[in-house]
Amino acid sequence: MIIHSNIQKALEFEWNGFEEITLFTSSKNLNELKLIYQKEFNIYNQTNENGKLELYYPNEENPVFSLLVVEVKESEAVEELQTYIGSTVLDDLVTKTYDGLIGVYFKHQQSKH
Repeated sequence: MIIHSNIQKALEFEWNGFEEITLFTSSKNLNELKLIYQKEFNIYNQTNENGKLELYYPNEENPVFSLLVVEVKESEAVEELQTYIGSTVLDDLVTKTYDGLIGVYFKHQQSKH
C-alpha cells in the first residue's frame, strides 16, 4: 500500500517472491512517512538509518507488504537502493527527483497452506 506518493511506476521485470513491485516518489521526509504508516497501519517494526527507512507489514518475518524508502539527498542510500534493485526505471526516477523520497513497494507472495 503506497500512500502519499507523487509518481508511481512498475518495476520493469518480475522478481521471484513478489506479486508486485512498484517504484515511487514522495515529497514527504522519512519521519513524516514513518508517522503516516504508524498511524494508518500501526507499523512500528522498522529500521531508520542513514537516510533509509524499511517498513514491514504486519511483521518482518511474514510480511504482506514492505517498503524500502530513501532520502534523495542521501546519495549513499540512493546508490545502495539502485544497486539492490538494478532497475532502469528506478535510475530514471532518481535523475528526475531532486527532493523528498524515492521508494520501492514490495507486495510479497503469500504461501498457500
